[in-house]
Amino acid sequence: VMNFDQAFAIFDELCDRAVPLDSRALNTLTLACALDRDTRRASERLATVTACMRSWRLHPQTGFFVGLLKGYHRSGQFEMFDALVARLRTGDTHSHLELDKIVMLNAASRGDATLALAMADLVAQDPASIPAVVQTLCKMGRADYAMALVSLDKLPDNNITANIRLELAISDAKVAINPSELPKATLAMIDRGFTPSFRLARNVVSAIWTLGGHGMAIRAYKQLLAAGVPKSTNMMLLGLKLHAHSSEPEAMIGIFDELRKQLAATDFHTLRVPTRAISALVMTLIEKRDVDAAQQAFDFLLTLPIPKTDLPFTPLLRYYINHRMPDRLSTLLSRLVQHDIPLDAAGIDCCCNYFAASVEATDFANFLRYLDRSQTLDRVSDSLFTLFFTTSAAEYRVVDFEWALDALIKLNRPKATWRAIVDQLGKNDPRILSTMVHAAVRLSTDKLEMARMLLLSSIKSEWRAVVADAVLTALHEHKAAASSRIYQLALSAVVATWNRVQRLAASDSKITKEFLASVLDRNLESAIAAGIGPQVICHALLVISLTAPTGVSRCLEIMQTMDPRERRVQHYGAAARGCKRFKLIAGINAVREEMLRNSVAPTAKLLNNFMACYATAAPQSMSYMEE
Repeated sequence: VMNFDQAFAIFDELCDRAVPLDSRALNTLTLACALDRDTRRASERLATVTACMRSWRLHPQTGFFVGLLKGYHRSGQFEMFDALVARLRTGDTHSHLELDKIVMLNAASRGDATLALAMADLVAQDPASIPAVVQTLCKMGRADYAMALVSLDKLPDNNITANIRLELAISDAKVAINPSELPKATLAMIDRGFTPSFRLARNVVSAIWTLGGHGMAIRAYKQLLAAGVPKSTNMMLLGLKLHAHSSEPEAMIGIFDELRKQLAATDFHTLRVPTRAISALVMTLIEKRDVDAAQQAFDFLLTLPIPKTDLPFTPLLRYYINHRMPDRLSTLLSRLVQHDIPLDAAGIDCCCNYFAASVEATDFANFLRYLDRSQTLDRVSDSLFTLFFTTSAAEYRVVDFEWALDALIKLNRPKATWRAIVDQLGKNDPRILSTMVHAAVRLSTDKLEMARMLLLSSIKSEWRAVVADAVLTALHEHKAAASSRIYQLALSAVVATWNRVQRLAASDSKITKEFLASVLDRNLESAIAAGIGPQVICHALLVISLTAPTGVSRCLEIMQTMDPRERRVQHYGAAARGCKRFKLIAGINAVREEMLRNSVAPTAKLLNNFMACYATAAPQSMSYMEE
């Protein structure tokens, strides 16, 4: 069960030699089949086992099926578990103790208290099964039911009974009030010549840690080991975890040295380690010994059947980066990249900053691709994405730039991410920002939604006009008809930016009024056709009119595309505002003639503007005043 690959290798060799196995060995093999999460391989192996049984004229007994049920229970294959139980129960009204026991365990783990208690009543009739019943009920938080079900006074005074009493003591409400009683009870049990099981010894320390705090748990851990409690693998792993949080982390080194010897002599199929404790151990080895000792510990951990995600890559990566050890860093990173082992957020941040500062954009891009394959790209911060876009654009790495942007789009980051990227790229280089926005719209499957999100995310940014221009340009190039909402957001952003630029000195703004007016000039007609509100039209005409001498005539051209019923006197007033700034008598006359042609009556304010323009006109144009 600890290493079922090796178990099946032995089984295959015995079959080749025609050596029959007994029923217990075959039952264990069925358990291994059910534990295997590779269902195809498990089915093939189970078929091989049953075929050998038939050749040896053996028939599956209850133990065979219980082995399957144990495997399905431990691996969480509950549908298979339920189906097999139902099949075994069909037509069989007799109770089978082992079957009832595994059903009890499964019901407890799935939260079915009613079934678990009913099975506990049946299983408790067998004295040998009482430890399993008590353990299950205590895990469910029903120690009271266990005490009522089991008559401890009637049990023999032996090691099994002592362990049952200890199991009940861990769940006792009195212990929760005064956790110091628990190590006393355990030491008293040892003094009587009994030994707590590996599991219970660890559970005692864990319970004290939970109930009495960290310091009391360390004292209990040391007391139990001094009293002769065996140093099991799980007990020492707990010791690592305890000392990782203590004021004496160097104690982990001695525990790990013992643990290493024990693990080297043990053949596990899988092993779970406390990841934070292992990481703290590596950092302690670096501090108290040297990095070579830490690397050796890491290399040993690599040989164990530990999930690669639990390995302490980050402390070593950080050390190699900070101490400029590129060869060791490259070796460690190659292990990560080759096997797509995911890094934690701290390691990702550390490596991304290293790649951004020390190497070319291509290496940075390859690291991001590894993060994408290991499904950890979402842990990259907004600032690091921005840094990558800036670096790759500066090195003209278009492919890398667009790949990262496409990956970012697929992550479905919130508007805050895009807001941060827009602000930072705008500060670095507005041209890179424009490129990013243009590519984001092009790469999106829903271009209008991406356009809307970019406009909303930049609504408070000083670079919102750059975003608006890139969004509208990209939509136009890809023949995606922008909605009135998008036009409303985009043109409002341009007008707001123009108003801000108006208040600044020319040297204080990276965005010119001419650029803003050109954005409105190119898009206003399409926006009017899409149905934007008259207020935005009025503000846009005002900006165009006030920016260049040709703006007045352009405003009149744009107004020609409007439905005559939608033209307002405010629109003509906005078009005429530029006449006063540029002293355009001809422009005033053009506006006036257009109003007469469309029967639009001027307001007193507009007439005052006309007169102010005549008054500020050049002397050679004074003849218009008489008229």
